[in-house]
Amino acid sequence: MNESDTINSSEDPSTGSPKNETVKTGAQGNFSVALIWSISPGATVTNTPYDIVVDNLESGTVGTYNAAHDGLDSASVAGIVAPVPEVSTIILFSVGLLTLAGYYRQRRRRN
Repeated sequence: MNESDTINSSEDPSTGSPKNETVKTGAQGNFSVALIWSISPGATVTNTPYDIVVDNLESGTVGTYNAAHDGLDSASVAGIVAPVPEVSTIILFSVGLLTLAGYYRQRRRRN
């Protein structure tokens, strides 16, 4: 999805009714979770790239993606992106665990 792209509702993979989900936001522009589509627990793993676009109907750009007013799940990657910790976070956490284990071991030796 790029700036000024037309939001094509015929590409919406959701199976619910209505096809395009409509939600109202709160005073801060936040909205609650809305079920878009269900995935059966027995479904095979597939990689179908979809973007979830939140079209602000009061912005004057209805049906067209506008980054200043509309929402997009990820501007750089198609599909939903799960957060992955940085390497430095993993290293610091590991060092902390090793330090704690060493402290516990020393304490057991003294007693």
